[in-house]
Formats: sequence, structure tokens, C-alpha cells
Amino acid sequence: MVATGEAPRCQRCGTAFNPSRRWQRFCSPACRIAFHAEARHRDFAYASRVLAEAGFTDAAEFLTHQAAVTVPLPKAPSGRSDSA
Repeated sequence: MVATGEAPRCQRCGTAFNPSRRWQRFCSPACRIAFHAEARHRDFAYASRVLAEAGFTDAAEFLTHQAAVTVPLPKAPSGRSDSA
């Protein structure tokens, strides 16, 4: 929480700014968009590293493997009888 009289700082660039909303975390839409783009990039880099450690060259190879080893679920009963 920001002390009384102290301007909040942008979560991305650290610039002090005057928020138009209580919950505003970024000084501008550009900082907000860049922050979330950087987060997506970090998530992708992490996922790529985990897949490489597991022996997969890319996500497509992993998904192909998952599709091959996934057991199909049994059909749900329809709840009606075919002896009419």
C-alpha cells in the first residue's frame, strides 16, 4: 500500500503517477500491455524449458504424444432404454 501523500509507482517502469482509479497499477496503457506481454514471454520460455528437459523438441511434439497416450473416456449412459 502507498503511504499517504506518496504517489504510487508503475508496476512495470517504476515511474510515479497519479492513478485515475484506486486499483490502477500501471502509469499508461503502453506499460500495462508491455507488462503482460513480458509475462506471456516468461511463461512461454518456462514451458519451452520444461518441455526440453522432458525430451520434447517443441509443443507440437508434446501434444502429439499426449494425444497418442490419452485414453478415451467411456460414453455416458443415455438414460433411456432401447426396448420400446
